[in-house]
Amino acid sequence: MKLITVLGSTGSIGGTRWMLCGKSVTRLGVYALVAGRNLKELARQIAEFRPALAVVAEEASIAPLIELLAQAGMTSSTRPDLAWGEPSYMAAAIAPEVGLRDVRDCGCGGIGSHLPGAAGAQAGGAGQ
Repeated sequence: MKLITVLGSTGSIGGTRWMLCGKSVTRLGVYALVAGRNLKELARQIAEFRPALAVVAEEASIAPLIELLAQAGMTSSTRPDLAWGEPSYMAAAIAPEVGLRDVRDCGCGGIGSHLPGAAGAQAGGAGQ
């Protein structure tokens, strides 16, 4: 199974990515979800896709996100690792576990232009 990181997962671009990935969900796993401030949508996506990592824009968003995940029945042992800020965006994007990245116009602080080998739509992981 190929693991993906979705940058800007809760925005309009991210919504388009989910529509495109929906048909491949049995062949794709979600390694990381990277979002800004739409915590309710991010919590919903975390509950549905069970990523290993979720990244938000600001540290102040972590506690409210934990509360939303608790309301969805997730505990510290069942929720993903949580991180914040641009360095964490980058770490999620270039993690060695990730086999496919979609970085076009992701709204994550222009991160796509800073990824090694990210020229255009996809920057493949190891072996691509």
